[in-house]
Amino acid sequence: MFIWTAVDVNDQLIELRNMVKEIEKDVHFGQSDLTLPMHISLMISKEIPNEKYDEVIQDMRKILGSCNAFSVNVKGIELHETISWLAMEQNEQLEKLHEQLCKLFSETYGIQLHKFDTEFRYHSTLFLDNDEKAVKEAFLKIMDTPVPSEIRATRFVIGGSETGAIGTYRVFETIEMKE
Repeated sequence: MFIWTAVDVNDQLIELRNMVKEIEKDVHFGQSDLTLPMHISLMISKEIPNEKYDEVIQDMRKILGSCNAFSVNVKGIELHETISWLAMEQNEQLEKLHEQLCKLFSETYGIQLHKFDTEFRYHSTLFLDNDEKAVKEAFLKIMDTPVPSEIRATRFVIGGSETGAIGTYRVFETIEMKE
């Protein structure tokens, strides 16, 4: 089972999400990452043994459930090979969450971190596909779209996938932050 967690910002980016849906149709993507709400990723998804699933989720709830709501500054829309995303500025709250989650997976459960987790860049994925040309075409259609300068983090989502393939992730749980 693959486990994933993020800050849910779907309600603040609904217009952008609708644009992404239309562009995906126009560009004819083979895969879609829109099975999930718009979100700020906190780390790369991790494959965990099925027998550890409940324990890992419980530990994630403890970390995420202790957080207060916070704001995140938005940098803008970026393109990186086979992914286009809405880039977020690093901040203390995101860094702390990322470090706690990485420590949980690597030290507590012995799960190797992805190389991207060592220099994590906070983002909300817009387009993700193995076809670099399609992602670039989609990026060119959305790159000048106005985006909010700040997003308020008020809830987390935890989700997963049996296979870890794009488009197979589903949200299993929502955790509200303290105001």
